[in-house]
Amino acid sequence: MSEFERPSPTIEDYLGVIFTLARDGERVIGARLSESLDVSAPTVTATLKRMERDGWIFISADKEISLTE
Repeated sequence: MSEFERPSPTIEDYLGVIFTLARDGERVIGARLSESLDVSAPTVTATLKRMERDGWIFISADKEISLTE
């Protein structure tokens, strides 16, 4: 991820929900994102894979999602 790269509006939405859930002490997992963003589980999975590849998030072995620095 380049320091000048801006996330797409969709990625911004995901980042916002991830941030809010984490801030509120919630466990951040795909199912919560699916509910919060009102999108299907397969769509969330595909988007999260792209976000992880691009360096926006980290997905732990137990599928918990966190923002990168």
